[in-house]
Amino acid sequence: MSVINLSYLNDLSGGDSTFVIEMIELFNDKIPGYLSSLEQNMQSQNWQEVRDIAHTIKPNIDYMGIDNLKEVVRKIERNAGDRNDLEEIPQLVDTMKKVCMEAIGELKGEAEKLKS
Repeated sequence: MSVINLSYLNDLSGGDSTFVIEMIELFNDKIPGYLSSLEQNMQSQNWQEVRDIAHTIKPNIDYMGIDNLKEVVRKIERNAGDRNDLEEIPQLVDTMKKVCMEAIGELKGEAEKLKS
């Protein structure tokens, strides 16, 4: 089953496939670095930076319709920002990394379809 749903992005683009491709490529280029930074800051317990990175990732998750991460990224942001339930964050980050990597693979396929 697909982890992405591009209906929101397609609606937002007004049918402009070039825009959709650019957004997909931006996601695929930026998210691995954000996830790496998120993990590094989590390990060094820099919770404000963890919160800020999760906040940056959040709209990307929404645009790509990765529904099963919408609550995960918000929980990371909330827990890190409030300094509550910090022990949950490593598992949440791991889930986010796995699903984002799967999404990147799917998005590459979608971009290729749109280019042809």
